[in-house]
Amino acid sequence: MLESVTTPLIAILYVDGETKMYGPFDNGRSALEWYRKQPRNVRIGFSPLRNPDVERTYEDFYLPLRMESEDREFSVVTRASQ
Repeated sequence: MLESVTTPLIAILYVDGETKMYGPFDNGRSALEWYRKQPRNVRIGFSPLRNPDVERTYEDFYLPLRMESEDREFSVVTRASQ
C-alpha cells in the first residue's frame, strides 16, 4: 500500500519523546524522493493519510487494519495535487 503511486503519505519521526510529522506527500514516489535527501542516520517512518470525509462509527476507529477498505480510507487528494 505505501508503494502506491496515488496514496498520500506523511513522514513521522520520533525524537526525544516527541512526534514530528512532515508532509503530506502526494504519493510514495514523492515521499521517497524527499527521504533520499535526508541524513542517513535519521529514522523516518511513513503512514498513509486516511480520508477525513468518510462517515465512521466508533468501531471503525478500532477495527484491525486488515478490515479497512483501502478505496474508502485512502482516496484523498492533498493540497499540493489540487
